[in-house]
Amino acid sequence: MTRRLTVAIATYRRPERLARAIGEVADALGELADVDGEILVVDNDPDGSAAPVARAVRYVLEPEPGLSAARNRALDEAAGADLLVFIDDDERPTPGWLPALLRVLDECGADAVAGRVVTALPTPIDPWLTAVGAFVRPTRIDRQVMPQAATNNLLLRMAAVRASGVRFDPRFGTTGGEDSLFTLQFSRSGYVIRWAQDAVVVEDVLPQRVDRHWILMRAYRNGTTSARLAAVLATGRAGRIRARAASIAGGLLRVAAGGARWLLGVLFRSLRWRSTGTRAMYRGAGFVAGALGRGYEEYARR
Repeated sequence: MTRRLTVAIATYRRPERLARAIGEVADALGELADVDGEILVVDNDPDGSAAPVARAVRYVLEPEPGLSAARNRALDEAAGADLLVFIDDDERPTPGWLPALLRVLDECGADAVAGRVVTALPTPIDPWLTAVGAFVRPTRIDRQVMPQAATNNLLLRMAAVRASGVRFDPRFGTTGGEDSLFTLQFSRSGYVIRWAQDAVVVEDVLPQRVDRHWILMRAYRNGTTSARLAAVLATGRAGRIRARAASIAGGLLRVAAGGARWLLGVLFRSLRWRSTGTRAMYRGAGFVAGALGRGYEEYARR
């Protein structure tokens, strides 16, 4: 039986990267047998800047700003599909990417599969960024169960998504974290997410992100997101109060520990300790801010 598969690419004013992503995803779809595949571009630019690039694929315009709106539009547009794959517009699939995702889905009976993302950095790079481990991703075991996942390389079984009723929360549309909340709610509803080590895409990091300030603000944003997610997922008013209190305590602890590490780095002239200590302080401050209801709108339109 032929399955219908949609690869969704949400985009916002990156026409050159989008054009490359479309071409490489088209090549990846050509590797599949017994699958009716299509590419869906969800343009989150009200001006429709991606339209000229996406002439050869299915194109929709989603003017409501934010990642949640774009990803929910992809869910709606893929309502008739059996499978939906999310990939970002700054990523390049490697050979065997889609077959590897489908293999884990079918052999493990999973409801979703997350694949590996490899970071490609421009060179040369600031030694501070190397010392802080800014672009180091977690190491995982093939086919392990994941409580949550990002949507930059994610396969979903649409029947499970429809049954779960889970959607991307608009409160996280401009701050990020909408994918963490979506997949957490999905897995907590009883659906299984697996890891596919061999389903690899390459992320070409934007030049403006190879920067100390961006890395520190990303750490701060991650802290705010973690605290806000904990509050949203808590049960009842008392549960939310406990979650916020735990985030504040954890955030202050991170600030203190990060400050101590930074000071040791100064005393012992360790770039690694100074950089990781600074990042820990920013992340801790983010936890406190998030617990108090504040988010960092990294994806807000300016």
